This record gives sequence, structure tokens and C-alpha cells, in this order.
Amino acid sequence: MNLSSLIVDSSPLTVPKGRFYGRNSSDERPLLHLPYESRISPKALSVSSPKVVTADEVSRLGSLSQVSGVLGCQWGDEGKGKLVDILAKHFDIVARCQGGANAGHTIYNAEGKKFALHLVPSGILNEETLCLIGRILVSDRAHLLFDFHQTVDGLREAELAKSFIGTTKRGIGPCYSSKVKAYTTRVGSGPFPTELLCEAGEDLRKAGHEFGTTTGRPRRCGWLDIVALQFCCQINGFSSLNLTKLDVLSSLQEIKLGISYKIDGIPVKSFPADLSVLEQVQVEYEVLPGWQTDISKIRNYEELPLAARRYVERIEEQAGVPIHYIGVGPQRDALIYK
Repeated sequence: MNLSSLIVDSSPLTVPKGRFYGRNSSDERPLLHLPYESRISPKALSVSSPKVVTADEVSRLGSLSQVSGVLGCQWGDEGKGKLVDILAKHFDIVARCQGGANAGHTIYNAEGKKFALHLVPSGILNEETLCLIGRILVSDRAHLLFDFHQTVDGLREAELAKSFIGTTKRGIGPCYSSKVKAYTTRVGSGPFPTELLCEAGEDLRKAGHEFGTTTGRPRRCGWLDIVALQFCCQINGFSSLNLTKLDVLSSLQEIKLGISYKIDGIPVKSFPADLSVLEQVQVEYEVLPGWQTDISKIRNYEELPLAARRYVERIEEQAGVPIHYIGVGPQRDALIYK
């Protein structure tokens, strides 16, 4: 289970009159537009449609703005690709504006076929959606990846020996650090305060099929880190959250939330910027009861077990941001609109 977030920018993004990527435009139009009700109205849904659109889905999609972004807010592998794939049909353009080929996004088409994507935007399965990679103009803040970045990445890993980070050696870290941006990763080695190093962590890894899309290596698993989540929500201004893989927790008798940090018994007031400090924190947990029943077939929030709903709502309370999407399985339709 993990979190990604939907962040909304209400500012309209327009292009001049004329032809735009083969389309004639008689007036200025938004590059990305709201999923207007007509796009998902009953009239647009034929009897043969394989998917029934619920009132919750119509309401939730109708609240999106012209420009919406999906961002991760944990350590990576939050399930961003699935949400982008699902939302893409309601937008003209899906643009991937950040990150390198070390990223991996797994999505499924309507027939259940699996696609592992790296640079290609996750909206690519939607034929009506134009997918873009990168920015139209190169900003002085943009990161340009060169061959020497990959060389430096490999040399740094070798230099660190047993303390290696575990990067994909694509040069992403050195590329970021060449802009004086701090660089950390939770893929491979590195601080992971809520990591489960016991059998429970291995059980979560197996149940959630937590193996990297790019490298195939086992992902490190742990309890949801509320401290990191609060910090991420604060600096990004998220408007809603996407809670993924809730179904993976269904077999657990109790579920923990990491709600605060301490060092030598002294509370840490904010998320540490220093990795050496982050490595030292002890996590204070809040324990919630599990629901111990299969929820993978549920599509309406009110049908979730009470304990599952309390877990979702407790995360909302702690994060201060509503959860609007809940993943209950890898399938494309295994999503609850809240």
C-alpha cells in the first residue's frame, strides 16, 4: 500500500488560434480540459460499455481542473502510473515533465495485458490522448542527462562499496546534484524509518508483488510514514491523495501508522533534511485494527469494512488532505472513487 497524489492547478493553459498537432482550432482552447459531464454522461455510455460509471466516479472526475498533476509522496513506487492511465481518457494531453528512464510504471489495458513503461507517459493506452515527454521550452532549471553522469553514477556506487545506494546507474542522481539539488532515494539502500525488516515485511512484498518494474529487484516495504507524508503534502500543496494497494493489507490483524519521530527520546519537530539525522530517528506508531477480509471486488467506499474505512480516514486526518482514489487491486477497474 502506498500513496500518490493529485495536485490541481486551476490556471487555464491556452494555445494560439490555428492548427495544433493536426487539430484545427477556431478559438483558443485549453491544452488540458476538465472532464466535463458530457464526456462521461449517460448518453456517452453505450449499452455495450464494459464498465459502469458510478455516481461517485462522475462526481470525483467532475471536480478536476484544467491542469491536474499526479505526484508521488512517499519513497517511489506509489502507483502513479495506474491513476494517470485511468484519468488520461478525460484529458487532451498527458505530459511527463520530470524524471529519467530509471522510473518504471506498470499499467494494464482493458484486456488485462501488462505494460511496463519507463519514459513513455502512462496515458499512452488511451488513443484519444496526446502524450508528451519533457518540456516545450528548456528551462534553466531543467536537468540535462549526459553520458558522464552515468559514468559518475557507477563510480560513486563502486566507491561506496557495502554502503552503496543501489541506483539503476542511469546517471539520474549525479544529474540532479549537478544543479545543487539535494538527491536522495528510497529505491535500494538509504534511510527508510518505517521499514519492516521482519517476516511481515517479506509477506507484504510477496502479497503486493513488490519488485521493481525497471530492475526486477525486491522493493523494501514498511508501514505508511505519516511524518514524510505530512511534509510532502506541505511542500507540494496536494489537493487529494491516491491510496494504492489497500487490498494487500487485508490479511493483517493490525496495521501501524508511523505518526512521529524521536531521537534519543526527544521529539523531532519536522522531517529531517539531513540523511544522517533521518537514519537515527525512532518511529512512534499508532496501531489500528485490520479488517481481515477480501476487499478486491469492492468498488464503492461505503461497502468497505468499517476498519478499512477508519484506516483511510485516519490517514486523511493526519495528512490534512482528502483521499479521493483507493486502489484495491492491480486491474484497471480496481479503484474506488471516494
